[in-house]
Amino acid sequence: MNPFKLGKINPLDNIICKPVPKTIEGYDFVNRYLDILFDTNEFLTNQTINQIIALKSNELVGVRIFRINDGFIHLSYTAVLPEERGKSINHQMLLEIEKIALSRGIRKITSSARISNFASNRSLIKSGFILDVDKESTYLDGEKKLHYYKFL
Repeated sequence: MNPFKLGKINPLDNIICKPVPKTIEGYDFVNRYLDILFDTNEFLTNQTINQIIALKSNELVGVRIFRINDGFIHLSYTAVLPEERGKSINHQMLLEIEKIALSRGIRKITSSARISNFASNRSLIKSGFILDVDKESTYLDGEKKLHYYKFL
């Protein structure tokens, strides 16, 4: 199975989600909404960092940055245009990442979210992630970080 073929099309919203080579555009899109903890050079050159994009009428509406590590994938950052949120775009990008994981024999996906980010926490749980109650940490600003995992 080729993980880089055209992604799934949602006929209701005409959304296409697919993996693409990393670009400054993808980094800048996410960086508009979130503080990315690595710079553009690391994003572009680090081979473990990848991205999935979501397009609507050929316009970028979402980006999900993830790392392919040894034996698992970690979902690092997700951003969707505010007017497109709540339309399962984040979930559609996750489904494409799951295809990549399975094609590489990877069965575990991890993620984390701020305790205050109700939308992200709800989305992760709705997508089948389990809260890792044994793992505790905080973000640099001191807010509690919730850790999740999912087995495929």
